[in-house]
Amino acid sequence: MQEPEDDLLSPSLVRTRYDVLPEGRRPWRLGSQFYVSVLGGPVAAGLVGYLNGRRLGLPAARLAAIAAVGLAALVAVAIAAAAVSSNADAPLRGISMIGGAVGYLAIRELQKDADRRHGAGRGDDESYDSLWRPGILIVVGGGLAAAVVIAAVTA
Repeated sequence: MQEPEDDLLSPSLVRTRYDVLPEGRRPWRLGSQFYVSVLGGPVAAGLVGYLNGRRLGLPAARLAAIAAVGLAALVAVAIAAAAVSSNADAPLRGISMIGGAVGYLAIRELQKDADRRHGAGRGDDESYDSLWRPGILIVVGGGLAAAVVIAAVTA
């Protein structure tokens, strides 16, 4: 009598082949997004999270949640800036940086599962794109957008 095969303890990733995405279409490391978010503020956090979510193939509802977190962080920064604007020494840039960091924490959580799936079975170098060039553009654009909003509410 032959015993039935029990696949409960068999490896699940054996013979699983993951295609390597071409450069320019791979997602960015979640840790790299922290620097962009802090330096660029809440707009940069939302933008880099949204763009990376698209690269990870997140569903539209998750992408909308990322955009909502970025917007909520921007509103919080605007409210905080308006509250402290009477003080001439108010650290408005610091408020934007804190808003970007807080936004990043929530946005990272929304991407974490998809990022784990993306990185499984791949080498680290071939899994992710560099965030240097797009990150600098996002930092500058996001920082300018946040500065305009802060200037509008503090004027």
